Amino acid sequence: MIALVLLVSLGSDAAASREDVGAQAAPPKVIRLVSTNLSFRMVVDKAPAGASPGDTIETTNVLSNAIAQFGLGKGAVVGSDAGRTTNLDAAPMTVNILVRLPKGTLRVRGRSRTVSGARIAPVVAGTGQFKGATGTLTVTTIPHTGDSSNVYRLRY
Repeated sequence: MIALVLLVSLGSDAAASREDVGAQAAPPKVIRLVSTNLSFRMVVDKAPAGASPGDTIETTNVLSNAIAQFGLGKGAVVGSDAGRTTNLDAAPMTVNILVRLPKGTLRVRGRSRTVSGARIAPVVAGTGQFKGATGTLTVTTIPHTGDSSNVYRLRY
């Protein structure tokens, strides 16, 4: 009888433990944000005037939900990003951006490319909930707003 009570007790503790693990949300694989520019500073402006190879820009942006996520509704401010981009030629550029989000950060770093009007850059690392994340950031301009759509597609 004692063995049966012990077995039932251990079984329920193990089930509760599995429920606790299941209750922890898996990190998101797709994050959809709206990026609104807060600051834009030309650090290096190589000749000729306008976008040219070697131009380096630093920006800071506020990030809000494009859809309900992170336990917050669409439009809620959920983070920020800050980084530096350097033009290489007509389209490619190098990027180094730190993205701050609820429960962690993402690092976007490397050479970006343009595909069908969107700029795609590599996500190379994450911290907190995003630890081990890699993937891509796709940035497109939102017409008539000056804002950008940032879509992170992540692998862990």
